[in-house]
Amino acid sequence: DIEYVVAPHIISNFLTGDEDALQKHCGDAAFAAVNASIKARRQQKFTLDTGILAGPNELELKGAKLMENGPPCFIWTFNTQQVNCLRDSSGEIVEGDV
Repeated sequence: DIEYVVAPHIISNFLTGDEDALQKHCGDAAFAAVNASIKARRQQKFTLDTGILAGPNELELKGAKLMENGPPCFIWTFNTQQVNCLRDSSGEIVEGDV
């Protein structure tokens, strides 16, 4: 489920800037890191290309942590290849290429 459902969902949410969905799947530190990027894009009215070229792959369980309240927290890492293209509000490419 992680490789075929959860990781692709997290990647898609990051690329589209869906903060609410990301917060449900990420711990505080991970969410703060990805959300900073989303906020910067939103502030500049930029969007990322949502094209995924490969992945997720190299999926690895790095650890688990028992939480005081609620279920345990699992720490996963994975890699993806994505299209590196940032567009402004008019659709013009400001960084990267397609």
